[in-house]
Amino acid sequence: MAITRDFIKYKHYGECIRLSNGEVELVVSIGFGPRILRYAYVDGPNILCNNEQRFQPSTSPELEKYFGEGKYFNLYGGHRLWTSPEYYPEMYYPDNDPVEYECFPNGLILTPPPQEENGIQMRWRITMAESGTGVEIEHTITNFGERVKEFAAWALSICAEGGTEIIPLNTNNVRLLPNARMIIWPYTDLRTKNIYLGKKYATIRQPKEGALKLGFDLRTGKIYYSLEDCVFIKEYEPNYPAGNYPDGGASYETYSCAQFTELETLSELKKLSTGQSIVHTEKWSLAKKPCDFDPTDDDSIDNFISKL
Repeated sequence: MAITRDFIKYKHYGECIRLSNGEVELVVSIGFGPRILRYAYVDGPNILCNNEQRFQPSTSPELEKYFGEGKYFNLYGGHRLWTSPEYYPEMYYPDNDPVEYECFPNGLILTPPPQEENGIQMRWRITMAESGTGVEIEHTITNFGERVKEFAAWALSICAEGGTEIIPLNTNNVRLLPNARMIIWPYTDLRTKNIYLGKKYATIRQPKEGALKLGFDLRTGKIYYSLEDCVFIKEYEPNYPAGNYPDGGASYETYSCAQFTELETLSELKKLSTGQSIVHTEKWSLAKKPCDFDPTDDDSIDNFISKL
């Protein structure tokens, strides 16, 4: 089936483009951002979080000094692109202006205004499969500043509340050497029952209060988020052991709080001269939930994944 493209006003977000192949649909903002605000089976529940009450404009003297008076940042929800490592206020670019877009048969190219203060230009290429649930998002960040910059592309998907995240851990046999790395942010309490660390899997369930964040040097490049009757599968291509990644070597990070869970993939950390770009690609798919599973039992998780 051919990809359909509709220009719509979506919820409180204003001007957006809806892509659909008849089985799944994406809603992408063009009035700001960009953000992928909806990814779902047609007429099904949204895997992404965009609750208006949870995402409000925020600013500070530091942000206004850097970007200009009256400027503000809003998470908005959905899927966004940043650079890593995380710095304030540079990272919190007020991306509230219209986005240029170009249509091609299977998707969109989105180009937000250049970040003059940071000297970078972002560009998204979104391609939807003609059948099935597959979507590919190619994120490109170009340095147009006068100096060399070092950063990684950082793609963050804010998922709707109530789901369970499954992270397949490294299982490569290196005999007497360690085979995995986990990075812990200081506000994370490992005593919580919301984190399960098994031999083959880690799972994350949202805390009722507070927040947690972990990073991993994942070799599988695949993460699952089970919500209601469907499963979001997010894939990328890590480069271990050669790749150099931010935040202590993490190509994958996850943040969870009472309102949502973020699935975050990162490119390698690169030094870019003027005109050079970094490209980071994710592949998305959805599957119907095949059965229930125990998020604290590797065998149960194994069975669940084998049936997807």
